[in-house]
Amino acid sequence: MTNGTKAPRVYVASLADYNAGRLHGVWVTLRPFCKVAELVEHLERETAAMLKTSREEFAEEWAIHDYENFGDHNVFGEYEDFSYVAKVAVFIHQHSDAARAFFHVFGRDDASMEDFDAYYVGEWSDTRAFAEDQAYEFFDMESPVAQFFYWDKYETMLFRDLYLEHDGYVFKRDID
Repeated sequence: MTNGTKAPRVYVASLADYNAGRLHGVWVTLRPFCKVAELVEHLERETAAMLKTSREEFAEEWAIHDYENFGDHNVFGEYEDFSYVAKVAVFIHQHSDAARAFFHVFGRDDASMEDFDAYYVGEWSDTRAFAEDQAYEFFDMESPVAQFFYWDKYETMLFRDLYLEHDGYVFKRDID
């Protein structure tokens, strides 16, 4: 699991230098507690400064060649718009490791960040703990019949049909 205290960052590279066989770029840390517009300006400023220091005469184009602390899912393309990068960074600052798990579970296109609150159920130590909480919430587990409850089948059914999980973070499979 990615450490939730580390700020997301991207490596922006000069394409002119890359095409000339040199690596020239800058790691840009996307600071917490900023608004999307502020992060876009920060990315643009840092990228412009990096391009100015290029050894190539016409270094104008850039690409995102790497990123860190966005979770373990492929979040960005090489030519991603800075406003989307900033939006994702703010989302991660707001929701920390739950946001990283969200991207791991849903990827980029399956669920939008705006739907996070509708999908997110919470955090449990494991799927069994979640299944137990659900059972105690919906069934009379104090009943003598509860001793015959099939935990393994209930847990399997929950995560086969209704929920998705990553690193203890639980999400609804569908919000419709």
